[in-house]
Amino acid sequence: MGIVRFFDYIYFRVACGYGMLNCRGNDPTFSAAIVIAVLQGLLILDVYAAGAALQLYKPPAWAAVSMIPVAGVLMLLNWYRYLRRHDMAHFRRLYGAEAKLSRRIKGAMIFLFYLAALGFPLLYGAISHGQLKW
Repeated sequence: MGIVRFFDYIYFRVACGYGMLNCRGNDPTFSAAIVIAVLQGLLILDVYAAGAALQLYKPPAWAAVSMIPVAGVLMLLNWYRYLRRHDMAHFRRLYGAEAKLSRRIKGAMIFLFYLAALGFPLLYGAISHGQLKW
C-alpha cells in the first residue's frame, strides 16, 4: 500500500466515522480532509523533530511559524484531492467491502498511528524545553 492509498484509507474511515456520528450537521468529507491535513502536518513535524533530536541541524527560531504556510498548502491539496477530484463512492468501491474484524484492527492501528504522530513532537518539545529530563 502506497502512502497516498494509506491516506485515502484513513480519509475514508474518518469520513464514514463522522458520517455515522452526524457531528452537528458538518460535512463529514470536509472534516475528514482536515483530519488528513493535520496528520500530514504532524508527520512533517515528526521528521523535523527527529532531525533536531538527532542533532542533525539546529532549528532556526522562525521554524515554528513556517508550518503555517505548509498547513495551508496541505489543506489546499487535500481539498482538491478529496473534495473536488474524488467522491465518497470512489472510496466506498475501494474500501467498503471490508470484514468487520479487519476494519476494527485497521481502525485501532490508525488511532495508534495518529497518537504516535502527535506524541513524538510533543515529547521532543517537552524534552528540549526542559520539561522532562532525558
